[in-house]
Amino acid sequence: MDVSEEEETYAQRLHVKPVEPKIFKKVFDEVDSFKRKFPKHLSSLDKRISKYCHRNAETSRDRNLKQKVLDRLKRVVRELFPEGRLIPGGSTVTRLSVKRSDYDLCLYVPNKAGDYRGDRQFVLSTLQHLYDELIVNPPRMLAFCRLIGSTVPIIRLYLSDDYHDMELDINCNVSYQFHTNHLVRHYVHFDERVKPLVLSIKKWAKAVNILDSQCGRLNSFSFVMMTIHFLQSVCSPPILPNLSELFPKSFDPSIDLVFAKKRSHRHCVPLRKKLVKNRRSLGELFLAFIAYFSEFDWDKDAIVIRSGGLTQRNTPGDEESCVMCIEEPYGHFSAARTVWDLTERSTIEETFRSHAETIFKKGGKELSKLLKM
Repeated sequence: MDVSEEEETYAQRLHVKPVEPKIFKKVFDEVDSFKRKFPKHLSSLDKRISKYCHRNAETSRDRNLKQKVLDRLKRVVRELFPEGRLIPGGSTVTRLSVKRSDYDLCLYVPNKAGDYRGDRQFVLSTLQHLYDELIVNPPRMLAFCRLIGSTVPIIRLYLSDDYHDMELDINCNVSYQFHTNHLVRHYVHFDERVKPLVLSIKKWAKAVNILDSQCGRLNSFSFVMMTIHFLQSVCSPPILPNLSELFPKSFDPSIDLVFAKKRSHRHCVPLRKKLVKNRRSLGELFLAFIAYFSEFDWDKDAIVIRSGGLTQRNTPGDEESCVMCIEEPYGHFSAARTVWDLTERSTIEETFRSHAETIFKKGGKELSKLLKM
């Protein structure tokens, strides 16, 4: 199956690099075959994904609680660091949070040079200062907290019952994370299928134990990057463009987003040309995602959404020590560095393979057993 000149031109216009035609054909041939044989099961999957996302959507009470927590912690930060800022991050910013989800906050404190670079010693001493204050004068909402000196040091707070036992992580001066959240938020806003697809994939991945960074498997952010890559490079026509290349001014890493005024999606992504609509349903995309990653070559390919596609693992800047390479678009390290052992990667690969085989070879009833949402 050759890519038509028109399809190739359209992909270039969106600054994405499609996977090889034979890969795309195999993935969607399997999905289309399933659709012909089991239309009711596929329709049921569509409905279950939509129902799951609606049922688990973050409520106004959740948002109000998060705002209350933020306001209280901001008072603590102002007393300790008059020039500091405490800003929401993670799924709260990207719009990928669900009911009673954890809360990520980014503490920005200028160093002696007056910038927000993440010198490890400065970051650790800053977080230690905040941690000591929380221990000595704990806010009423706080049940317990601990300082974790991991690759990215954080303070983890465990809140009381009145706050739904919320867990909260505070990092310090991780400026690339703010740019990444900004980018992902606009991908989520770009197409209404992105959010429910990401949430349903993460739900499935947790259920089959491959989303578990504490046990050496993938973290939540890796699945977000995998989904964006899939929607850029595997779907035809592409559902997502390469926003970094299409709108470099909006996603320039040199912009100080910490203090910049929030801008609307229409302002950041001012598309003037009509897009070719991809009409695949959520169920089709979900199954195609599993089919695609069931045969993904992690030894050969790295996922790099800022380039709009895959790059070979032996290219400069690639992390040779990583067994799976999914680039953090602004940090330029592998988001999949939680997977440090080939045995764990094999478990992830085998999970994708076995589920794809069960779904596409054994049919609709098996799909119902595997995907309980």
